[in-house]
Amino acid sequence: MARSPVTLRYHPDGWAELIFCEPEFTPALCDAMLPHVEALSQTGAGRDAVCAVVIRAWRDESAAWPLPPDAPAPGYVARASVLVEAVAALPMPVLALLAGEIRAEALELALACDLRLAADDTRFSMPYLAQGRLPACGGSQRLPRVVGLSGAFELFFTGDWDAGRAHELGLINGIAAPGELVAEGEQWCRALAGKAPVAARFLKEVVRRGLDVPLEQGLLIEEDAYLLLQTTEDRKEGIRAFLEKRQPRFKGK
Repeated sequence: MARSPVTLRYHPDGWAELIFCEPEFTPALCDAMLPHVEALSQTGAGRDAVCAVVIRAWRDESAAWPLPPDAPAPGYVARASVLVEAVAALPMPVLALLAGEIRAEALELALACDLRLAADDTRFSMPYLAQGRLPACGGSQRLPRVVGLSGAFELFFTGDWDAGRAHELGLINGIAAPGELVAEGEQWCRALAGKAPVAARFLKEVVRRGLDVPLEQGLLIEEDAYLLLQTTEDRKEGIRAFLEKRQPRFKGK
């Protein structure tokens, strides 16, 4: 039986792993990953739901991500774009564990995640101009939102970054030793899954929507979400736990 290019693992403590099992980004890899992402998008915020997702590779101990092609096959970019947008639309926090050479569409996929943790020997590049093409999976829009205009132009125009430079400019949120990347990522996901799931989803939506509107509108979005959250059982449990000086037991309701 042929091995699937993607594996989805659910963990009982409320998080899931989406694991690449192939060395290259291909249309087949995009097609195999998309149904898993769509399934994750349908999970609610209940007790047994997925409260956090980690995207990583598992080909060897280095956990290096698959490499995009220098000369994309017909249809590849369009399918990669659909995948990237599906990941960006996931309602729960998404963490990318990055290792190896993260470039082009692979980097655009990482930018669609909420948090990025990289091995200390990871390299990042956007080699589109050298290939005579442009980003087509949101990279021209998400990269400057993450690292600023000057940082985005630096990466687009001047070459590649090591993990230190990527961390300095905010492209990644942390750096791990190569052999500790997966274990540290699991700790991050357990911590994320332990937060109030409804509130985490509200927060992600509020922040994302607020980026696209003037401040005044963003404040109204925040106020609406705040008031709506007050009606949830999780909010009441958070208050009770604080008053009783114990850890809250969130149910995602």
